[in-house]
Amino acid sequence: MSMTDREPQVLDVLDDAGRKVLFTEARTANTFAEVAVADDELAMIWELARWSPSAANGQPLRVLFVRTPEGKERLVRHLDEGNRAKTLSPDPPA
Repeated sequence: MSMTDREPQVLDVLDDAGRKVLFTEARTANTFAEVAVADDELAMIWELARWSPSAANGQPLRVLFVRTPEGKERLVRHLDEGNRAKTLSPDPPA
């Protein structure tokens, strides 16, 4: 059976709540939360992000979790100047 002979795959319909989350009410977080992100939450986020589509399936995403003030100081010199103050803002409570 060739690819053109196959029946089209039927996908579930995205409900109103899903459309809102993904499209009409989506936003970009532009500040840090007042609470720390737990290790298990970071692991779940990474697991989702690492499977996202990319050009030629190259997966160019590189992630670094910086948790200490010393780490932030090392990182900030490599950032665009407009992002430095936000990056150096105080850590949320642990």
